[in-house]
Amino acid sequence: MCIEDDIVIITMFMHALYVYIMYVELLYTPIMNTCTTNITISAWNMKGIAGASEYATQLLSSCDVCILTEHHLFPAELYKLEHLHEEFEVYATSSHYLYDSVMHTNVGFGGVAMMWRTNIDHVVTRCSDMGSDRIMVIRIELTDGLNLFIVGVYLPQQQCYIDSFEDSLDMLDSIITRCSSRGEIIIIGDTNCNFGADIGPRGFGVTSRNARLLHNVCVISDLIIIDLYETCIGPNHTFHVPGVGQSYIDHCIVSSHVSESITHCEIIDDDIHNTSDHLPITIELNVANIPRLTFINSPRVNKYAWHRLDEEVIGLGYTSLLQGRVNNLLAHFPIVDGLIQTSDGVRLFLDKLIDCLLYVTSKTIPQLPLILNLNLTGTQF
Repeated sequence: MCIEDDIVIITMFMHALYVYIMYVELLYTPIMNTCTTNITISAWNMKGIAGASEYATQLLSSCDVCILTEHHLFPAELYKLEHLHEEFEVYATSSHYLYDSVMHTNVGFGGVAMMWRTNIDHVVTRCSDMGSDRIMVIRIELTDGLNLFIVGVYLPQQQCYIDSFEDSLDMLDSIITRCSSRGEIIIIGDTNCNFGADIGPRGFGVTSRNARLLHNVCVISDLIIIDLYETCIGPNHTFHVPGVGQSYIDHCIVSSHVSESITHCEIIDDDIHNTSDHLPITIELNVANIPRLTFINSPRVNKYAWHRLDEEVIGLGYTSLLQGRVNNLLAHFPIVDGLIQTSDGVRLFLDKLIDCLLYVTSKTIPQLPLILNLNLTGTQF
């Protein structure tokens, strides 16, 4: 073999190696390096894909991730979602009450679909081990190992007779627990919860019962309903039926650490192509600005569904436990005539009282939100 042949072989080998390296780099480059530092996430209750395809395609063209609820498709019809936009991947489910055997005789309802651009598919994971026919989850791996969990929701309305709002909220709460120990969370979609101005300045009307339950979960889990604040633009309602009224039930809920990285939040105003009685919601997120935290993979201990407990049960589960610890502290601490005699004694008493509170909360309150918000560096005077 002559040297020219060797050069040709070496050149071909180097070219093949270069192509392979470029392929690997493309495959594993994080999202913010493959397209942009911003991700746009939208959600819309389409009230049936029939007649809504044009507007859905329009919405998809302006975002990177889209959640479509109430597509009304049977399992055998989910492929229709793939035809909405050729540049999007689809992860979808039908209502578990829909069976293909009655597809031609019954009308479809419900369903959730999560869609994302094909060019970021290599950093997206379908979290099929979490969720239901009303809640779906995907994970996007960003730079520095940061995970962004996007949760698409279609929660039951207050008068729903086929599904329980409380059961769905329990599932959502469980998903929040799992995801918050591994990354940041964005929950977006039709919550069927109307939040009033007592929850956020953009609130509309009276806060519904279910909205208060969801808000309690948000507070405990350090989540913010971002569209209720002035950073959001557009109408302060998302559901409207002529002659009936309006409500604000489609929302975006984010980890507190994510909220400052949202560069745009909008309820998209009505459009002649929008065939649904819902308005879409959209946010734009600068992923480079999300704080990189050390997440603590710590399961909850004796976790209570607080929104489902009455005062008596809370008293038995939390108050009585705290009372017992405090009584034990008082019984063994040097207190004379109801007073602690020295400043050092006061400091020691407060430290032990804090220990009591931490012990009780570790047994009853979700641990991760507590750890993320805890900033005790010793008693200060």
